[in-house]
Amino acid sequence: MAGDSDESENELSPEEERLVLEFQTITGKDDFQECKELLVQHHWDLQTAVQDALNQAEGRANVYLEGHGDLSSDSDQEIVEHEPLGPVMQPSGPIREPAPTGWTDWLLSAASFPFSFTLSVVADLYRFIVGLVGRSLFGADTTPLEDVLKFKEEFETKYGRTHPTFYQGSYSQAIEDAKKELRFLLVYLHSSEHSDTEKFCRLTLANEAFQDYVNGNMLFWAVDVQSREGYRVSCALRETTYPFMAVVCLVDNRMMVVGRLQGAMDVDSCMARLAQTMNDNEPALVAARAERAERSFNQTLRAEQDAAYLESLRADQEKERRKNMEAETKRLEEERKKDKEQSLQNKMTELARKREELSSRLPVEPESNNPDAVRIVVRLPHGERVDRRFLKTDRLQSLYDYVFCNEQSPVEFKLVSHFPRKVFELDENNDVTLNDVGLSTSATLYVQDVTDENSSEED
Repeated sequence: MAGDSDESENELSPEEERLVLEFQTITGKDDFQECKELLVQHHWDLQTAVQDALNQAEGRANVYLEGHGDLSSDSDQEIVEHEPLGPVMQPSGPIREPAPTGWTDWLLSAASFPFSFTLSVVADLYRFIVGLVGRSLFGADTTPLEDVLKFKEEFETKYGRTHPTFYQGSYSQAIEDAKKELRFLLVYLHSSEHSDTEKFCRLTLANEAFQDYVNGNMLFWAVDVQSREGYRVSCALRETTYPFMAVVCLVDNRMMVVGRLQGAMDVDSCMARLAQTMNDNEPALVAARAERAERSFNQTLRAEQDAAYLESLRADQEKERRKNMEAETKRLEEERKKDKEQSLQNKMTELARKREELSSRLPVEPESNNPDAVRIVVRLPHGERVDRRFLKTDRLQSLYDYVFCNEQSPVEFKLVSHFPRKVFELDENNDVTLNDVGLSTSATLYVQDVTDENSSEED
């Protein structure tokens, strides 16, 4: 169950977590839980778990499970059929001693058995301690990049600079870049102790034709198996002899070993084997490139569609914004117009009220035979003529109020005479009389509209 799995992962010790992560790095498996279960099945033996995982990936029998029987010819046939694509070159020469055939051979074999058995056990134990424990406890504490660069320097010092371009990074980085670039990765594991290694390096790896072929078709990663990184990769790839090369590429979305070249081989055979392996597995890369291209095209198409949609959305939003702005402008204009009309209406109402009020306060018009009566004729701006009698003692303000009460009169005005020209202006003293300003006899006055002048001064 999901909860139990998470709980199990959380219960791992730091060392167990490190082993799981290293197992993932070597085998390329993404499922943390699956990797943990495989290590648990092998009692947290990293080397054994890695080799079994690679066996299963390549269709080989699981040689590390207890209780397995001898492999029959049918099993051998099954292993061959499930080998990764690409041929495997095995080392030349016998790999086991011939069985005894006579009584003498049997006696000699029986007599030497304790010594050979003891020697074999000691040798195996020594190799196990040095290989498995020695590197981690007594070996130099180096990084994978340092191991790769050190091998490159040692190789060039001994064999020269003519060689395929070394990938300068860890095995995991080389795997990741080959997967990202959808290219073949050629892995070379170097063992200076093997008798065929020097010949292979001088005649094959240092061959210009081999260099050009590898550089033009794949990434090349190499390391010495005596280094930490080399030993780790050696455990993962399970080489049986040297020289050893493995071809890795993407198959079914996983990086897999699709070809192994082991043992002594000349440059022509090596290139022929590589070419055959690439031809056999090129369709997988072509399919992966097509799938990636289609995915990239779909992503680009979606991005373009999203961009077009966003552009259309922005255009619609801008159109809506302008429409709203125009509507708001029109609304504000109508409001200003209404406010202006209302203000004018209010002014007209106030003006009418004021005229009515002033008209009710005008002094009574005197009789024509009153000796103090003065007849004033007023001409309005539109040509209308009005006249009225006032007393000499009436205030000049009363004359202005009389003119103002006429509906044809401007709101603001001055009374003037033409001959001689004189302006009868009101001042702060509202008690000034007609007699005081010289209007003691009948006179004709003109209304001068000053409304616009006052408005201009206010602006």
